[in-house]
Amino acid sequence: MKVVEGTLDVVFDSTRCWYEMLNKSIPMEEIYNLSIDSLMNAAKYCIHFSTKMCFRSYAYEFIKRNMISLVARKERISYKNAYCIIYNKFTKYYEEENRLLYNVYELSYDYTKEISYKPSSIYEMIRKEIYEENYIKNISSGEFMKDYNNSINNLDNMEKMVIELLYDKDGFKGLTYKEASDYLGIPINDISNLKRKVIRKLKNNSKFNKYK
Repeated sequence: MKVVEGTLDVVFDSTRCWYEMLNKSIPMEEIYNLSIDSLMNAAKYCIHFSTKMCFRSYAYEFIKRNMISLVARKERISYKNAYCIIYNKFTKYYEEENRLLYNVYELSYDYTKEISYKPSSIYEMIRKEIYEENYIKNISSGEFMKDYNNSINNLDNMEKMVIELLYDKDGFKGLTYKEASDYLGIPINDISNLKRKVIRKLKNNSKFNKYK
C-alpha cells in the first residue's frame, strides 16, 4: 500500500501524457480510471519488487500496455497495429513490409462520438430483428465470471498461478509468457503447457456446458 500511494504521481503523469498524446479524444476521466486500475494490477503482479523505483517503471509499462489495448479496441485494430501508429513505427524503411501487415496507418480519434445507449433504446432498435434462439440470453457476464473463478479455485496451485498471471480478472492479457516464467522461475515451455492444460480442463468442465 505504501508503494502504491507513493507512486500515484505516475497515474497523474500518465493521464496528462496520454490525454495530450491522443489529441484529447479520450476523456481524461477514462484515462485516469484506466491508469488507476493499471497501477493496482501492477501491484498485484509485482509483489516480488521491493523498491519503489523498480515498481514505478513497471507501473508506467502496465499503463502503456493497457492504453494501447484501449486504443486498439476503439479503433478496431490489432494491438501491434495500434502500437506502431502511436509510436510512429511506420518508417520509410519498413513501409512496404508494414503495408502487408496492417491496413490502418493513422488513428481516427473519433472516440468522442461514441454513443452510450440506454437498454430501452437498444431494445427499440433491435426488437424488429429476427435472430436464432439464444440459449444463454439469461446468463450474465457476472454469472460466467463466478463459474470461471470457482473453476480456477479448483486447480492446483501452479495451474492457478499461471492462469491468473496470464489473464487479469476481466479476461484481458496480463503478463507475457516470459514475464510469468521469470516470476515463477520455471521455463517458458512449462508456462505454455500449463496454460493449454488449464484451458482443456475448463472446456471439459460441466459448469461451462451452458455457454457452449
